[in-house]
Amino acid sequence: MASKAHQLSQKQVIDPAYSSSTADSPRKDSGEWLYSAAQYEEFMKSHTDRVAESVGLAPGPPDSPPVNCSLVFFRKFIEPGNLEIFVNGNTELSLDKANVEALDDEESGSIIIMNSSEGDLLVKVMIDEDSASLPSIKSEGDDWEVSLDGMDFEEPERMPNANEFGFELFDVGVASLEKGKYDAKREIYGYVSVRSKAKPRVHLAESLAEIEYKRSFADAAPAKMVRTHTGSWRTATPAFFRYFSVESGEEFTVTCEAQIRPMEYKGAFHADDELDRIWMSAAYTLRVCTRDVIASGDPGKSPIPPMATLAVGTMANAYAFAEPDPVRDTLRLAAQYGIDATSTENRLWYIFCHDMYQLYFDDREFLEESYDDIKSTLSALAEGAKANDGILPGVSNADEGAEGPSTTLQMIYIMALQSAERIADRMNDVASSELYHENAEALKDKLVEIAFNDDEGLFFSIPGDPSSPVTRHANFLSIVTGFAEEDLAQHISDILLDGDLPSVKTPFMAFFEIMAIYMGGHADEAIGAIRRMWGGMLRAGATTFFETFDPDAVSSEFYAKNGDPFGNCLCHASACGPAALLPIVVFGCEPMADGWKERFQAGKSPIEEAQLTIPTPDGAITLESKEGVISIQEPGDPA
Repeated sequence: MASKAHQLSQKQVIDPAYSSSTADSPRKDSGEWLYSAAQYEEFMKSHTDRVAESVGLAPGPPDSPPVNCSLVFFRKFIEPGNLEIFVNGNTELSLDKANVEALDDEESGSIIIMNSSEGDLLVKVMIDEDSASLPSIKSEGDDWEVSLDGMDFEEPERMPNANEFGFELFDVGVASLEKGKYDAKREIYGYVSVRSKAKPRVHLAESLAEIEYKRSFADAAPAKMVRTHTGSWRTATPAFFRYFSVESGEEFTVTCEAQIRPMEYKGAFHADDELDRIWMSAAYTLRVCTRDVIASGDPGKSPIPPMATLAVGTMANAYAFAEPDPVRDTLRLAAQYGIDATSTENRLWYIFCHDMYQLYFDDREFLEESYDDIKSTLSALAEGAKANDGILPGVSNADEGAEGPSTTLQMIYIMALQSAERIADRMNDVASSELYHENAEALKDKLVEIAFNDDEGLFFSIPGDPSSPVTRHANFLSIVTGFAEEDLAQHISDILLDGDLPSVKTPFMAFFEIMAIYMGGHADEAIGAIRRMWGGMLRAGATTFFETFDPDAVSSEFYAKNGDPFGNCLCHASACGPAALLPIVVFGCEPMADGWKERFQAGKSPIEEAQLTIPTPDGAITLESKEGVISIQEPGDPA
């Protein structure tokens, strides 16, 4: 039975595949598809290699020659009568090496084979070499065989469906706009199909302005289209988009499909329409970006996230979905391909992510598997700091191109050392725990000495350079780390609220700033900041949340980044923070021991009436605020 928070927040659902019960999820395809096991293994390995290469990690040499993943043969002995087959790819059919009569069922997308005699049916399936799926079929019966060359056959691999990573496809209704433009009504990751005799010209975009831009410039390349067995034209690979345009010399019809990882909304939040929509859109943003790993957004930009993205994604996942697999698999992939080859900041967040993963999901087996790698990563970082008089060289992405060691990076280093200390405690590694604690405390003392302005009570941006500007990032992170305590935390949070310092421009950093404001005793202001940043994106027409956003910018600037008028990713996992922020700020509910075995929740809420459901390994916790007083129902308590 859906919780009260689930029921009251329903009207703000944006996810076309939303379900608080996986069994009820509106899947398009529930049957098993047949593959070549060798092709499936090769496809997944090549995908993993591409993901790793996208962030500069180096895959090792192949263990064996590559397998051709664009062609496969299926064989089955059939009796006289009709046989229905669904095919992913282009097909050639024969019965005992002779042509066979077949009919395309345009409504279902299947092929109906009409045969008057028995014999061996051979189905040859072909697909583009750069396709994001495998040649495969779906049909009744257990006696199909598969072959790579049409001669040596074996039993096929059976998987949920025939698209990338085996994730479901969901039909998405589209609204027809003027001049061949269409609106999927929300950002999706998926495909557009066009039924037309002539090959259509299709543009995909995240905003209407981007569609107009692409249609106006001849050098704007359209999406690659491939012909399907049903006669439709389909985008060759899945993409992030909301809007699309179609140009064709013939009459046409369009359909749109979202490719979504099956994930149940086990968690729920309700307060008011705006906050409900913010929570729903944040959770949906994360779900759209969660495939085999938690990805940032546009796969052409970064299929695997910076670990900073995973940091927020791990917490948001815990409150919305409680799905450990994508977090663990992202961490495992980073280790497998050499996290030490990435940036200093990325490695710091990697250690923090391991800590958060254990806190929310309590995966002891994975911790034991990863511990040596975590220690090795931190040891290499510590050597760099030791050679620089205790200050870690490098800058944070938040420093926006500044040079030299940054105070913001040192605060993230403190977070990583604190995480490493907790990880060592879990492993009963006393010596390492003490070392990490000592290093963190020594770095704090160093920063007080060379990066803190006593008169202003604020940290400046470059250690050892008092003339360097004071920025928000180092100061709010000092609160999040617990470095700035009590009166200093109150003072810094007051300064953050004054608005004199340049504002943050990313929802990712806004997450930590709002946590600092909340920790500084300003829960009402923290909620106001959530409404300003993420509510601002909703007011700008967002259905998922952006990589960068300035609430004070004019609308034409929302989509731009680094000189590209449409360079901003409008569905970025680093922006999913409110899925965790709202439960924390409104109910003060956070785990204090791994797997939610112990937790803290506030007695009073800044919201008069609100409901929350948190999924935990032991069952759902439900909290309710009535007139600002919080009550809690534990797993197993009578309703």
